[in-house]
Amino acid sequence: MDNPRRSFEFRLLDQADKIRLVLVGVFMVALYTAPRGALENYPVAASALGVFALYSIFTRFVLNWHSIRREGQVQFMAALLVCTDILCISVFVWAMGPAFRSLTTLLLVDVLFAASFFAGVELALVVGIAAGAWVVLGFTSVRPNTPWDVASGVCATLVIAWMAYALAEVPRRERAATDRIVKHLTEGVMLVTRAGEVTVVNPRVEHMLGILASDVTGLNVYDPGNHAALEPVAGLLEDVLEAEDGQFDIKARQLHIEDPTPLDIQVLTVPCIDPDGAVTAWVIVSKDVTEMLSSLRAKEESIAVVSHELRNRLVSVRAAAELLIRMSDRLTAEVRRETLRLLDTETRRLSRLVSRTLDAAAVEDGTAIYTFEPVRIGDLAQDACDCLRHAAREKGIELILEIEGQIAPVMADPARLDQAIQNLVENALKFTPRGGEVRVRVAPCETGVSISIADTGCGIPEDRLATIFEKFVTDSANANSGSPMGLGLGLFLCREIVRCHHGSMRVESVEGEGTTFTFTVPADLSPGFALGSETVEKQALAQPAHG
Repeated sequence: MDNPRRSFEFRLLDQADKIRLVLVGVFMVALYTAPRGALENYPVAASALGVFALYSIFTRFVLNWHSIRREGQVQFMAALLVCTDILCISVFVWAMGPAFRSLTTLLLVDVLFAASFFAGVELALVVGIAAGAWVVLGFTSVRPNTPWDVASGVCATLVIAWMAYALAEVPRRERAATDRIVKHLTEGVMLVTRAGEVTVVNPRVEHMLGILASDVTGLNVYDPGNHAALEPVAGLLEDVLEAEDGQFDIKARQLHIEDPTPLDIQVLTVPCIDPDGAVTAWVIVSKDVTEMLSSLRAKEESIAVVSHELRNRLVSVRAAAELLIRMSDRLTAEVRRETLRLLDTETRRLSRLVSRTLDAAAVEDGTAIYTFEPVRIGDLAQDACDCLRHAAREKGIELILEIEGQIAPVMADPARLDQAIQNLVENALKFTPRGGEVRVRVAPCETGVSISIADTGCGIPEDRLATIFEKFVTDSANANSGSPMGLGLGLFLCREIVRCHHGSMRVESVEGEGTTFTFTVPADLSPGFALGSETVEKQALAQPAHG
């Protein structure tokens, strides 16, 4: 984030410029109303006042603080102004004579300004400025005559400097606390004053829009000359630019940007209202909702797919049932068997569809029940391959099972693990063309048993590997012709089943050559699990891990 003090510093500088003009007026009144005989040195006082007036006009109407800021010279120029103030006021008060020595208190303005402006400096700087003011005036208009005069002057200087520093420290700490909060918010925050000046831009806005806060802070949104510089944040400022007098409503809208990366942003514009009911500024809060909208779109698509699948299956079941009811007497035994086989196939698909949807909901809310017992993974893999071998033959795909070495039993939920293996094999068959091969390999590993399912299908694009285990993520574009679109739940359920067995899962794929899914199941879930122990029930081995 750009320096959070800059707007505060500019306000201080602006107030200091105004105070100088007020002092010029006060000094003019003092100079031209005082009797000439009462003045110490009229020409010097008039000259000092003339220099102070010209210098004050220059700082107020000519000096460009934003340009000085870009050059990194703000602190130096502010210190130079303080020194000039002290010199001009000191010379003027000395030339006016003892009758006007009370004007020396005006130097406290510079002491307070220095204490508030120079953040991060030691008290010594403020003390030095106060001491410098006292020395200049003390030895010009009010000369100390005794050591006591010097000591009292030094003590007064220290007390005044300490009070100035302490008073400035309170708002400084408050600002620092607020700045830390704004800086670390996960939402982007911008603050635009009623006059249109951008005063706050936090790091989240920089990250979302690919900008530097220093390029935007200090610019005025109503200045046509700033439009090019404000173009990256123009979308966020739309409500401010279109705001009308007396318009206090909170506005929310969505914004899509393409550069530097495609993002969907929710923009909330909140007016800051003062006690009199006037708008003093606008807070613009921007939140990245790309993932949320993507997830919602995926859910909507999946719901549409579920509805489509249910409707298709029910139509097939209904047509087969009506055929059996109306024409059972005229159907041959072969046709009757085919119709019954169709009914069995479609009802199984419906059952799997409903089961996966319910399983995903149970995993998400942590109510899935796992029953652990000693299981031989090789037997589960054999059963899964036997169930799917007919489907593989129909598609002209060779389904191969390899069991290497002696596979010791592991503690697992056989039904859940069988579900994971079948899901992965079905997925491999779905994305493998006719004449291809799906190879299921079971082998011992250091922690327990490793199961891999490799196919010679279309593969997975590299940019999608990181998201394939998320819910409702599908890749129907690569599926074989005639293969129904999935729900995007199969791989999600496989990952959660493996996680609840304290195992790990990974995927390797080369687009156009094939994909290999590999997961491991540890031999023991914990020291308390022993082979041959009684069935153990655990609710999802605690909660599912989302990620």
